[in-house]
Amino acid sequence: MEPITFVEVNVLDANSEYRGVSTKHLMEEAGKGVAEHIIDTGGAGKRILILCGSGNNGGDGFVAARYLKNQAEPEVVLMRSRERLRTELARGNLRHAEEVGVPISVAGEDLETKVLDADIIVDSMLGVGMSGAPRDIYEVAVRAMNGSGKRIVSVDIPTGWGSELAVTPESTVTFHAPKIGMGPECGDIVVKPIGIPEEAERYAGPGELLLIPVVPSDAHKGGRGNVLVIGGGPFTGAPSLAAVAAHRCGIDLVYVAVPGAVADVVKGYSMDLIVEPVGTTATRKLSPQGLKDALKWEERCDAVVLGPGMGDDPDSLELVDLVYRKMAEKGKPLVVDADALKALTDKGQPPRHPGAVLTPHAG
Repeated sequence: MEPITFVEVNVLDANSEYRGVSTKHLMEEAGKGVAEHIIDTGGAGKRILILCGSGNNGGDGFVAARYLKNQAEPEVVLMRSRERLRTELARGNLRHAEEVGVPISVAGEDLETKVLDADIIVDSMLGVGMSGAPRDIYEVAVRAMNGSGKRIVSVDIPTGWGSELAVTPESTVTFHAPKIGMGPECGDIVVKPIGIPEEAERYAGPGELLLIPVVPSDAHKGGRGNVLVIGGGPFTGAPSLAAVAAHRCGIDLVYVAVPGAVADVVKGYSMDLIVEPVGTTATRKLSPQGLKDALKWEERCDAVVLGPGMGDDPDSLELVDLVYRKMAEKGKPLVVDADALKALTDKGQPPRHPGAVLTPHAG
């Protein structure tokens, strides 16, 4: 399984909910996975101290405590009062842990003593939504855990991971996939499936909206990037729609390079587009002779879209090859769409371009 980012974790959670797999189910499977790992690695019958934060990472710990109750001696310590639990899901799982007899307390002056009395410590304090070094009672807990010499199991990621003060666990039970950057500082990395459906990863859903950056209140023209769309000829709708879509996504300036004969048609789609005619008003297809015109605004742009509505004329495909190679050399982000894809297959293996996105589809 390829590592994923913290943002992708939130995307998958939202898409799973959309696909009928609730966050409640995901938390249940996560906590169950933590408990299974502890029991499978010698935790049966042991005194297990579970330190839980106020978010859903703590909720995972509450679920783990419930599953451990039948085979070990779990105890939950809340890092903050139960009134400060941030989600109803976490509050509900805390109640369920209490109902099966798991001892619950709030971290206080006896925290270090509790740490030393335990056989195993579960770090379920701070997860992927937190940044920076742990502070206050969390700092006390991290230092006590790291200095205890006891076996530590972190949930999802170690608390404080990536900061100057972090839990140093024997193992980390993470969910669905490793997180980008996880290494030896996480101990043994154990990946547990939690029921995220394949469709949540394969297909776009509401989670992808989380990838759209929030526009700052002091945003100004030029701060959200420019895009160049190169296409058109036989078809004018495709490059126009691609350009309008880029503008609606928040791009500041969208340049559209199309054959001169259809430039006025493309201009008619939106007054927001900056249309660059390639060649003369008699030019009906893109070709290598129009390369200079097609790339006139490329230096100003942060990304290029290549191919919509271009057609598969050999001259047009030759232009695609030239543009692709130039963008690969520069490392500029590039979306290759529609008939432009033929140029990459007709000429054998194209140069490697990590910033290129290819969009083949059955249609």
